[in-house]
Amino acid sequence: MCRVGNPIGLSGQETRKAQKVLMVILAVMAGLVTMVGLLGAMSVCLVYADDTGWKAPSANAADTGGDGDGFELNPTNAYSDDVTVASNIDGPGDRHLYCGYDFGLPEGATTKGIEVRLDWYVDSAAGSPRLEVELSWDGGTSWTDAKKTKNGKTIERTHILGGPTDTWGRSWTVDELSSANLWLRITCDSSKSERDFYLDWVPVNVYDDPPTAVNITSFTIEPGRSTAGSQGVWHFLLQAMVTVLAIGKFAWMKRRRRDLV
Repeated sequence: MCRVGNPIGLSGQETRKAQKVLMVILAVMAGLVTMVGLLGAMSVCLVYADDTGWKAPSANAADTGGDGDGFELNPTNAYSDDVTVASNIDGPGDRHLYCGYDFGLPEGATTKGIEVRLDWYVDSAAGSPRLEVELSWDGGTSWTDAKKTKNGKTIERTHILGGPTDTWGRSWTVDELSSANLWLRITCDSSKSERDFYLDWVPVNVYDDPPTAVNITSFTIEPGRSTAGSQGVWHFLLQAMVTVLAIGKFAWMKRRRRDLV
């Protein structure tokens, strides 16, 4: 009878030790797979949020009023929260439109409140500089009453107009909050005609009911909505498997060297 030799030169005792290490590794990997499966099963019903989180605009245009050019320098800089700004030089009376907000509201949702955030500053506090905001629900044909910020400062401040239960004087449908229909109009106001206004960010947050389920298997959950799905978990699982295999190999080699001494 022919016998096949041990291809890696292990003794019977070493082979049994290697088998034990392999069994431990397989058990850990099975546990990780089970954990991910349970998370996936629970992901549609555990976490809820009743607001969309801050959503930025994606379009803008100068409106009539003042000298007619709105935030004439880099108006798209107000799309993101960073160190760049949209500038309105000699701005009192100027108006600017921002739109293209994508909230992803579910059909039939009821709007409980709307918040508008303004991160802004001015070149001087003289003349009581303020910003006024109106909302349109039909692409700029009709407008809500204006809400006004506190006086601006020479250091950037965040002012939030509206709130979780403030609907700006009207009832909203999901269609009226679409990227095409919801427009925001900003008016710069000051008694000093030479006042310069700088706008860093102008996002909007909508509070809706019923709340929308959030996928908890996502590692990059944004308040109100999930943005990444389960890819983050599978990436984590792969990294964990590689780590377990590396630890198992190190432990086996260390034990083998010790046995050979």
